[in-house]
Amino acid sequence: MKAAVPVEAPLFERAARLWRTACHLRPVQVWNRVSRRLVHGVRSDVSAVVLELPRGPWATPVAAPSVLVAPGRVRIHEVERDIAGADDWLAPDMAALWRYHLHYFDELGAPADARRVEWQSALMERWIRENPPGRAPAWDPYPVSLRTVNWLKWALAGHRLSPAAVASLALQAGWLERRLEFHLLANHLFENAKALWFAGACMRGDAASRWLRRGRALALDELREQVLADGGHFERSPMYHARMLENVLDLANVERACGREPPVELRDAAARMLAWLETMSHPDGGFALLNDAAAEQAPALAELRDYARALGVALPPVPGSRWLADSGYVRLEGGPWVAIADLAPVGPDYQPGHAHADTLTFEASLRGRRLVVDTGTSTYEPGARRSHERSTAAHNVLAVQGVNSSEVWAGFRVGRRARVVEAETRLDGPSPWAAGAHDGYLQQRVAGLCRRRWQIDSDVLRVEDRLDGVGEGSVEWLLHLHPSVQVQPAGPARFRLERDGRAVAMFTGDPALCWFAQASTYHPRFGVSEPNWRIRGEGRVALPARFRCELSATND
Repeated sequence: MKAAVPVEAPLFERAARLWRTACHLRPVQVWNRVSRRLVHGVRSDVSAVVLELPRGPWATPVAAPSVLVAPGRVRIHEVERDIAGADDWLAPDMAALWRYHLHYFDELGAPADARRVEWQSALMERWIRENPPGRAPAWDPYPVSLRTVNWLKWALAGHRLSPAAVASLALQAGWLERRLEFHLLANHLFENAKALWFAGACMRGDAASRWLRRGRALALDELREQVLADGGHFERSPMYHARMLENVLDLANVERACGREPPVELRDAAARMLAWLETMSHPDGGFALLNDAAAEQAPALAELRDYARALGVALPPVPGSRWLADSGYVRLEGGPWVAIADLAPVGPDYQPGHAHADTLTFEASLRGRRLVVDTGTSTYEPGARRSHERSTAAHNVLAVQGVNSSEVWAGFRVGRRARVVEAETRLDGPSPWAAGAHDGYLQQRVAGLCRRRWQIDSDVLRVEDRLDGVGEGSVEWLLHLHPSVQVQPAGPARFRLERDGRAVAMFTGDPALCWFAQASTYHPRFGVSEPNWRIRGEGRVALPARFRCELSATND
């Protein structure tokens, strides 16, 4: 069997990897990467646009976390900075995601008193003066999209936009309409469309009418493609799904404010998406951290449920155990356990940028509290941490020969993609189970198909794996635990899992492997790293091989 590709791969291997990544792109993505460089300025009719806010009912949107900690001082992803002058908006020493968040103006959605509104208004005026058109990252299409909506939602909440802010909004919308992110598609393009829809709904003039038509048509087209039949967003990230659901509700809100009945596509998508998020959330109300996902970067389930209810969106009942066949996720509920298992593709072939090499991973809650967790996502900055958090080793899977099940690389690239080639569930009865197989290791010639089955039998969550192939191979069986859980050895291949000094579960590993408890890290939010434990079994085994591990709830 071949060894894992070294970090510094030969030129021909890097070229092959690039081809395996780029061959999935759509022609529009390739063309847009070229054509967008030829675009300059905005159309002349932008200067004639005026603000005319709709007068219908405006439901209070989901509140955003506060970013301003003092006038001109922000706290983003656990890092505080003063924005004292024009150069501070560039923040070249900060990660790209931090800089983007600085320009989103999510702060305008935070609960505000009169003093905070003054801070917010002053920061908007400074942004206009200190960020001339075209200056990156302020005028990149994605920050322009989020900022446009945030400024308009602030105005719809009853706050006054200055003449300078209105003129800037018109310029930003005009700038955006010529720079839609067709090179990326997916959630970026939907955010672009949403911003044009909002600008067209809240402003008047020939340009505004054009924005409304273009944004509305594009958003509804993308909604049909991006929201799957089971309600899941096609990028398979619960975080981006929650963000997309908020977008859908915001659009329904602004349509209602305009005195129009929201398109049936919005209401239907919102109901299905809410049911999906219910399925993918733990009993604590937070979503599973699968693929790129971080808490507090998207609204919580309860907030979205309340927002949907305020807009008259029907909230369908959601069963305990559920197979999301189109997305590829399954929720198993039985006894004290809730498990969320991953039988999903890495994402849309042409945009898997938020995917991890995590096929057949799972998370689990015991008696309402998280026990088994994925490592999470703390950064989008390319480098060792980003590579680790996307790697197979950062998830609760069977790893082979030290390779990733999908070929994740750089910050948002995927070459070879593990494909789920089998999937089966039985969710009725007292012992729900799900099973599937992926071909990631087969593609890389380190083993055959990797099969996994999860089953809940009363107090026991059982995980059984089969690795096909011939010859021998080195394997790792990985289980990452919530930071509140401590691990104590309890005999060969057995560990006692404790919270607050009390045993909550016993882990029993397959005796074919050597088992260890190791210190690790958990990243539930951007910029956050918390110490935790992981249980790891390793060994060199003859193929085909089977492994059986169990988590048994205790009565202590």
